[in-house]
Amino acid sequence: MIPRDPTTDIRVLTLNIWQRFGPVEERMPRLVRTLTAIDADIVGLQEVRVEPGFDQGRLLAEGATYHHAFGAGYEDRDGVSGNAILSRFPITRSETHALPAGERPQGRCLVFAEIATPLGSLPFFTTHLNWELDDGASREAQVRAIAELVPALAKGCKLPAVLTGDFNAEPESDEMRYLRGLTSALGPRVYYADAWVYGGDGTFGCQSGFAGRAAR
Repeated sequence: MIPRDPTTDIRVLTLNIWQRFGPVEERMPRLVRTLTAIDADIVGLQEVRVEPGFDQGRLLAEGATYHHAFGAGYEDRDGVSGNAILSRFPITRSETHALPAGERPQGRCLVFAEIATPLGSLPFFTTHLNWELDDGASREAQVRAIAELVPALAKGCKLPAVLTGDFNAEPESDEMRYLRGLTSALGPRVYYADAWVYGGDGTFGCQSGFAGRAAR
């Protein structure tokens, strides 16, 4: 693991935790151990499930000693699903904003937290875009909405905004090129420096849990 200087560096993690699918009773303790071992300062989580008697984000936050903020993307008969932010530093403010869902039944959201870091207030965001491979149109509408929400919510914060998420898109898709400042075809030009390009090995995954993005 790359060492960090706590006086100048903030370690960020983004992870899709897959709700209650699969062997969740086995997976939850592993997630706590992994979060503890990685020791990220701030974590963006996608596919977080909240049901009566089971609050997935809170359980992980308490198990790995984090502050916690949750935002629901959609509700069903058993509970809600959405995204969460975990932070070693105090969360001074949080909001959840619905994103355009297109014709798909599951709603999507952008979760925002203003975090009081030792370096100043940090506007931190996490999201989860539509997953269907043929639904680029919905993802394009979602990134346009995100590009409008981020600067409005980050106003007044000292540090640049950090956007994490599962974007469900290839790096050369229009929606990802738009976020990276490579096209203005979807709306006014924006630019997010891709943390994986600068700090990783230069590759991407289709599940963009690999892509932490900091607005400049």
